[in-house]
Amino acid sequence: MPEGDTCCSSNRMCACPSAKAGDARITALLDGSYQPQPVRGVEIHKPGGGKRQLGIPTVVDRLVQQAILSRASRPDAVPWRVSHN
Repeated sequence: MPEGDTCCSSNRMCACPSAKAGDARITALLDGSYQPQPVRGVEIHKPGGGKRQLGIPTVVDRLVQQAILSRASRPDAVPWRVSHN
């Protein structure tokens, strides 16, 4: 690692290129400009013969999906949900 760079594991303020890209993704998610990458198409064989197309998202897009789903599944995360106390 070049001198002056910080490592994400040893410092809370990360100067890694991937962290800067992550910040840009977060900003894009928040302002609504995030565009997922095209999925990778793979054909899988069916038991009875033939093939079926399977779409595999990129790792980053899958992480974004999981983050959104885990946040949305928490009752306190949805401000428009009416409380039924």
